[in-house]
Amino acid sequence: MPPDWILTDMESVVPAAARGRVSRIDAWQIMDYETPAWRGTLIMASPNGRPPPVRIPLPLTGRYDLLVGMHVDMCDRLRLKLDADRCYDRLRYDIPASAGHRGFQEVLWRTVDLDGREAITLAKDGDFRVSIGYV
Repeated sequence: MPPDWILTDMESVVPAAARGRVSRIDAWQIMDYETPAWRGTLIMASPNGRPPPVRIPLPLTGRYDLLVGMHVDMCDRLRLKLDADRCYDRLRYDIPASAGHRGFQEVLWRTVDLDGREAITLAKDGDFRVSIGYV
């Protein structure tokens, strides 16, 4: 069953000053990708990168599973939170389940009730690599 909503163009939610096609310490690197199901742009940052958090509006109402497409072998850990949350959660993909696989692992963060005005914020976690293809 196709998702009700998916953001595959991660470039569209990163301000122009905080993104680029070449790696920079203070910005998200943008790269194109394609899977059998869709294509888009991913955001990534190296372990020593310090890009600003990215806020993604969630135009949904009702109960939803929030899933993140984490780039296998290129995304060690991620911090994320909803606007109403007091602090960030940490998320990582299942390393044993990804053995021998390339591309993305769809990682369930949590199930929430959305009101159409909520947003999710993604942030780099310390000195870890981050590479996100979709939410």
